[in-house]
Amino acid sequence: MMTEGKRLPAIETDRLFLLPPSLIKIDHLVHYLVANRVFHEKWEPSRPESYYSLSSAQVLLQSQQEQVSSGSAIHFWITRKGGDEIIGKISCSQIVPYPFHSTFVGYSLSHLHIHRGYMGEALKAVVDFGCREYGLHRFEANIMPGNRASIRVALSAGFVCEGYSPDYLMIRGVWEGHEHYVYINRDWKP
Repeated sequence: MMTEGKRLPAIETDRLFLLPPSLIKIDHLVHYLVANRVFHEKWEPSRPESYYSLSSAQVLLQSQQEQVSSGSAIHFWITRKGGDEIIGKISCSQIVPYPFHSTFVGYSLSHLHIHRGYMGEALKAVVDFGCREYGLHRFEANIMPGNRASIRVALSAGFVCEGYSPDYLMIRGVWEGHEHYVYINRDWKP
């Protein structure tokens, strides 16, 4: 299991690089956030206008680095091999060690890069990394029922639906129910 104060390595997959917050350029992050604002807004909590600024992006990366350093989260930004444009993000937040060994997973992808299998590839890599390096046993992804693309990604990575939670998360001022998808590390050892 990784210890406090460590930095995440970059992860390479067949077509992608998953980069930790420490390797992200602020202007690339702001471009990703602004370019996908409308596309993501129906699935994410409301954000103030300031969220899309350079200073807010700096605070976001700093917060992510602190969470990684403390061992409470894993954050990666996704780029394609041969380019440096951020095309997505994936995070394992609220990592709870013994006795749970669990985390919540969240992910998003640029509207320009959907339906190509990138997020499934990234999710499988992060789950493998979390199992191997953090000793995680349970990964939980909560997804709105209408978000069929995210559900397909979770299912393709081996997640199964455990049920439905009504009024789970406030999205754009409305309490939205979410389906609860879980990946269990069947090879977990103490």
